[in-house]
Amino acid sequence: MLIRSELRALRADDGPQRTAQAEMHRRIGAWRDSARVRAVDEALACFAAGERLADLPALAALTTYRGAREFVDALVAELVCGLDALPLAHVAFRHTHHAGRSSLMLSRAGRVTLSLECRTPAFAAGEDPSSCVLSDIESWDVVLAGAMAGHLIRAREESGSLTFEQDPLVLRRGDTNGRRGSREVLAIEHIASCLTLLRLQRRAEVATPARAYDLATGALIGQASGDVRESRRALMVALLGRMNRREDAPVLAGIARDADEVALRWEAVRECLGLDTATGFRLLGELAQRTGDPIQPDAAALRAQLLEAHPQLAALEERPQCPV
Repeated sequence: MLIRSELRALRADDGPQRTAQAEMHRRIGAWRDSARVRAVDEALACFAAGERLADLPALAALTTYRGAREFVDALVAELVCGLDALPLAHVAFRHTHHAGRSSLMLSRAGRVTLSLECRTPAFAAGEDPSSCVLSDIESWDVVLAGAMAGHLIRAREESGSLTFEQDPLVLRRGDTNGRRGSREVLAIEHIASCLTLLRLQRRAEVATPARAYDLATGALIGQASGDVRESRRALMVALLGRMNRREDAPVLAGIARDADEVALRWEAVRECLGLDTATGFRLLGELAQRTGDPIQPDAAALRAQLLEAHPQLAALEERPQCPV
């Protein structure tokens, strides 16, 4: 392995790294303290509280090419100068990168985020053209660089079922696209080199699940929680199950009885059944008898299906539990 002299020196003395990081924080702080960014942060808070975008000039300006470009250019100037002098400094913004998609979160206020987004041809190649995901998120994209071709997918409800219309869409530098994610989806099919966006998003005040649909039939093919906190708790429940410790089964049963989110409770039931069949099946029988519980009908149906497939499970409910 080749280790450059600059990195080798940091092993013995991390002082230069601390100095570089302090300088980068200073530069980002100077950008945040500017009048323009302070006005945007205040507007973000108002937007998160429910105010209309049209009533917030500092924020509405970011949905235009000129306003977005000036906002981002001021930040990039600070970052580029800092990295030019201190190339090992870390840009301290929350960021992600996966499969041709990069995101840098510039600011956040509650359910509202402002981010710099980048998409490469690898992202477009990985998109599934046969389905789309509807989520209760309002989005505004301003194209700062590059171009894309694809479709704007619109969902329409007819006689209790969804149908989808697809209109060809090309976005180039300077263009803006706004959409309500519960009914409109931007499907990117082609990116020539690199697409850079400034994206403003506002999630619904009460999060609803993100749902994936088949475009041809309108059939629901999957869903995920629209609340990051609920997703985090679901991951914790899944981890308890994967640790394969039977003593955790009562903990999962408690979550299944008392948690607020129906999806989380079902995840706890599933993990409890897999971890300790006896505890999980007795839990299922208890939930099946809870009148008024939103998961009571499904719990009763699952219990009946399991008993039909495995009649020996009935003995688990009859066995008396240890009073300890």
